[in-house]
Amino acid sequence: CCKNCDYKVESSSKHVIVDGVCTGCGAKTVSTVEELKNIALDGKYILVNDLSLKNLDWTPIGTDKKPFSGYFDGNGYTISDLTIKPQYNYFGLFGYSSGVIQNLGVKTASISGLVTLNGAIYVGGLVGYSSGSVTNCYASEVNIDLCHSNASIASGFVGGLVGYSSGKVLNSYSS
Repeated sequence: CCKNCDYKVESSSKHVIVDGVCTGCGAKTVSTVEELKNIALDGKYILVNDLSLKNLDWTPIGTDKKPFSGYFDGNGYTISDLTIKPQYNYFGLFGYSSGVIQNLGVKTASISGLVTLNGAIYVGGLVGYSSGSVTNCYASEVNIDLCHSNASIASGFVGGLVGYSSGKVLNSYSS
């Protein structure tokens, strides 16, 4: 299974799922967009198929006040067609993460519009701000096009995969 992963699943391991839960690590499965939208910030999750967020304005998972602090294993699958409008300071599939994100791809992401918020902004296809870990992940075809008006942007951190990381980014890339 996942060798009692406890947040340390290796990319080559396979989860054994029974009734929507991994028998080795207790992570819950995510198989629909609705389940992805409703994950608990401190939960353990495994993606079990590719998902498309087409025609959905995505609300990033986690903020600076309530970061994602859990465990998310993409299990080698891809989340595509991500669209985020600039109504946050933390942009990405995950806005702010202090948790573990691994084995996940983000493909065809669009983060664009007019920024009207004050303060720093953190923009990445997968994670805007990470103080946790990102391992074996990638982001491809990420389009970031932000402009500002009537906003006092203290600083901006932008990356195709992760906007800013004070944690670990391992074996991951953006193209």
